[in-house]
Amino acid sequence: MPSEACERLHVSVGDMVVVEVADDMVSLRPWKTVLKEIQEYVREKVPAGVSLVDELIAERRAERNVSEVVVDASAVLALMLGEKGVDKVEEMREESVISTVNILEALSRLVRHDVNAERAQLFLRQAFPNAIAFDRQQAETAAMIHSATRSFGLSYGDCACLALGIVRRAPVLTGDRRWKELDIGVKVLLFR
Repeated sequence: MPSEACERLHVSVGDMVVVEVADDMVSLRPWKTVLKEIQEYVREKVPAGVSLVDELIAERRAERNVSEVVVDASAVLALMLGEKGVDKVEEMREESVISTVNILEALSRLVRHDVNAERAQLFLRQAFPNAIAFDRQQAETAAMIHSATRSFGLSYGDCACLALGIVRRAPVLTGDRRWKELDIGVKVLLFR
C-alpha cells in the first residue's frame, strides 16, 4: 500500500486492515476504526447499563499450553461492546479459537437485542476467524464435563468451550469467575 494511503488511514506496517467489497469497489479500513464503529453500533442497540456479558453469565447459571486460547461467548460480547476486560480479549484475540457453539450463543444474544445479523456475522468472522466446528470428540468431552460439574450449573455452551480447551490442550478465556473453581484439566483465564 502506498505510504500516502497508510498515512491517511493512520496505519503502519503490520497493522490489521479490513477489506470491504461493494459492487465494483474495494476499500481498505483500519481494524481499529471498524472495531470502534461496531462497538458504537452495538452500544446503540443495547440499553445503557446493560452488560450482555453479565446477562450471558447469569443465564448460563440459571440454565444449569500453547499460545492458542479458546474464547467463550462472554469474551466475544465484551469485545463487541467494549466492556470491562476488552483489552485482555483484544490482546488474545489473534491467537484465539472459538467453538461454533459459542458463536451461536453470542450471535443469538446480539440478534435478540436487534443487532443486525449480517453486521454481527461479519464482525464475528473478522474478529474471530478461527471457528472450530463442534465434532464428536468435543461433544463426548462436553457431555463428561456437564455430568461431572452439575453443581456448577454449567450450560452446554460452557461445556462446549471447556471441551474445546481440553481437546486442543489450550487455556480458555472467559468472564465467568466461577470457572476458576473447576478442576477438569483445563486452565481458565479471566478477562475481567
